[in-house]
Amino acid sequence: MNKLSRRTVVALFGATSIAGCLGIGSPLSSNSGREPPDGIPVAGCDTPPSWPTATGPAKRTGQTDIAFRAEPRSNELGGTDDRVFGQTWVVASNDHVFWLQDKETTIRRTHTETGNTDTLSLDHASRVSPTLACGRLAVHTYAGVSWVDAETLEVVGTTPTASPHVSSLADDRLVYVSGFNDSLQAYGADTGEPEWHLSIDHFVTGLSSAQHTAYVVDASADGGEVLSVDTQTGEVQWQTDVVGESYTNPVVGADVYTFDNDGTVHALDTDNGEQMWELTTEMTSPETTPAYRDGTVYVADDASGTVTALDAETGERHWQTEIPRGDTDGRPTGTLTSPVCTPEFVLVGASPGGLAVLRRDTGERRWQNGTYSFSSNLAVTEDAVYAVANDGIVKLKP
Repeated sequence: MNKLSRRTVVALFGATSIAGCLGIGSPLSSNSGREPPDGIPVAGCDTPPSWPTATGPAKRTGQTDIAFRAEPRSNELGGTDDRVFGQTWVVASNDHVFWLQDKETTIRRTHTETGNTDTLSLDHASRVSPTLACGRLAVHTYAGVSWVDAETLEVVGTTPTASPHVSSLADDRLVYVSGFNDSLQAYGADTGEPEWHLSIDHFVTGLSSAQHTAYVVDASADGGEVLSVDTQTGEVQWQTDVVGESYTNPVVGADVYTFDNDGTVHALDTDNGEQMWELTTEMTSPETTPAYRDGTVYVADDASGTVTALDAETGERHWQTEIPRGDTDGRPTGTLTSPVCTPEFVLVGASPGGLAVLRRDTGERRWQNGTYSFSSNLAVTEDAVYAVANDGIVKLKP
């Protein structure tokens, strides 16, 4: 049976009826009736967390400077009473790792030094991945954003919103929250007070920021656009509909890189939004985004079980490596995480297949630890990589 894209499914059955089943979002009127509040309870951004979103800092490039000199050593930390299945998200500071499952209410916080795990139960289930923002863990649920103090693990405030399509985001100056009357609201990171809001045509389905510019994906089953927004004023600098319907966060490198809903990677010029190149893949997961480092884009394609390195300016392929399920099974794996780029290596989690470490220059598979099957993204601190397996959080230390 041929695999249908989400665009095809929506076209066949209708956006309103199928959206909730696909996890894309609720009906197209879901943003109506929510006004942005006068402030949010953030505590300032003096020390940025090491891995504030599922794909790293606000550029979402998946970059880290952690050094791997030998095969990673794995150590199982915080466990759970029940086995973990399905999509799980991990974000991290150097002191704590926070992890929670899609559509669940329990937040788990594991201490990086001791491995002890604390829990907090929310009133509503998570809807998208969490974000560490200015001393707070922002958990966007079906009812809005719960702001959790990262040190005390207590809810210090809530922001009612419509059911979100993308998590909140923080950069050096602003915190961005979606779900208000078809708009994106920016708040001051130090004050929590409103700075500007951006009206959109559909839904905010992707978001990143870099160098005084935010890149916003505005999409639904009817199509979509990518917008470049001046973060000082909230004014749109350019917008393009070349990508169309998309539910992934853009990655900011030499250009802006994002998947559309049919699995094609688009490279857009940061100055004007012009498409520089595109590459067709079989990628279907909105959670898996490209990574970027030093003029190269790395794409994990879980449909083919491969990681591909592309020239960031031309889209030309440098190498492609298949990730096997394990030492005794040479078949390609079925699920891959977004890549993480160190100065020498590309890291990718697989289920099944564990952690694969590839040389950045050649794609050679240097190591693969297949002990665990990871159901989450990889999160990186200054000295370790964290991911969630069936029995709980796992620490992989170089």
